[in-house]
Amino acid sequence: MKQLPNKFQMRVSHLPSFTHSVSKNANGDYEVNWARGYPNKIRSVPRKTFEDWDAVRMVESGSWIIVDDKPKQEETKLPDEWVSEKPPAQIPSQFYFEHKNGHDAGSVCLTRDGRVWNVLWGGRKEAGYYSYGWIPAFVEKGVWKVIDKKPLTAEQQRQLKEFLEHVAQLSQSIKLNEQDVAHKMMLIGSYKARQDDLLDKIAEINGEELPSITKAKGIRAELDKLKGSV
Repeated sequence: MKQLPNKFQMRVSHLPSFTHSVSKNANGDYEVNWARGYPNKIRSVPRKTFEDWDAVRMVESGSWIIVDDKPKQEETKLPDEWVSEKPPAQIPSQFYFEHKNGHDAGSVCLTRDGRVWNVLWGGRKEAGYYSYGWIPAFVEKGVWKVIDKKPLTAEQQRQLKEFLEHVAQLSQSIKLNEQDVAHKMMLIGSYKARQDDLLDKIAEINGEELPSITKAKGIRAELDKLKGSV
């Protein structure tokens, strides 16, 4: 089991705009000092005490993100770049991500003062802000997965679903009509074969050259012309 420090700060992954303090008490349990305003935000009184194994589980599952926040006055000094195990990456003025549990997609936009990031969850602006240091931490720990395109709005999602349903309906209609056309072409071929057979019988009774023979001669003559022109 992973060993947690006796004291640390953490953020709840689904609402990471609050920083909470966690410390181990004399009984070996972890007590959380929830940030001011957090209970009002979630509209309930959060649990305060967690057994050691429970706290570890919260961290390992990604529900809690351990952070090492810098003092507020140092935020303007945070770099525009960060380095992880992968090659260095520049934080763009806007990038898109989705929460690891897939419940929500979001986008991050840099504010005018150049210090913090506002976050949009499914088009809803979340209270609070994120410093440069927090964004890479969420990505590196896998809490956020960066995606290469802007998340769809609710209206776009509705339209997309409607269009996809219409495409599926049209595909079914095309398939049924193609089957109908194939069946009709088979019937036409059968009718023509029966017609040619009857025409041959009529010619035979009248002592005339069979139409099938005349047709075959015509085809052979056309082939001879083609061979001669090559």
